[in-house]
Amino acid sequence: MIFRIEAPKNTHELIDYDVISMAKMLGDKDFKLVRRLSNSNVSILDRWVKPSCGFNKKYKNRNEPCDVSLWGSFLLLSPFAYESLSSNLSAHGEFLPIDLNGTDWWLFNCLELGAESLSDCVIHEAAHSTELEKLVFDESTLSEKLIFKSKLEGCKTLFCDDRVKMAVTQLPVCGVNFNTNLVAQFLVL
Repeated sequence: MIFRIEAPKNTHELIDYDVISMAKMLGDKDFKLVRRLSNSNVSILDRWVKPSCGFNKKYKNRNEPCDVSLWGSFLLLSPFAYESLSSNLSAHGEFLPIDLNGTDWWLFNCLELGAESLSDCVIHEAAHSTELEKLVFDESTLSEKLIFKSKLEGCKTLFCDDRVKMAVTQLPVCGVNFNTNLVAQFLVL
């Protein structure tokens, strides 16, 4: 079964880090790389310099931050989650270290694409955008892909199979949901 990885409703990102800081760290003066980062599905490991940040103010007083959460189109992994998941995820993307209040956490940049079953997808073309009403993956091509993105969807969302769902939900504090509705009424530009 395929799932869309999503943040729980009414939650905030765990870390206090923004794309402007990321662009500066990557040397992306005109923001071209950062703006197209998710939909170009490119590696940034060679430009990555471990940034430092703190927890988002909404999490300042929490005793236990989530082991796995989302930061944009990246997974944010605690040290325990990294230790638990890195061997399975490493073939599907890159791990970018981030110093979170003096502790190494990891952003996982997924670089794997899943093959869509185009004849089963439903797309509505508009003047300047495309609305994806139904997304279906060719599951026969996904046996080796645990986590991936969809080019048709614009690589903005992470998708996974039940192996990733099971591994993540067994962590002590899971900060993501797994939805079988693969489209959340998003627009592909």
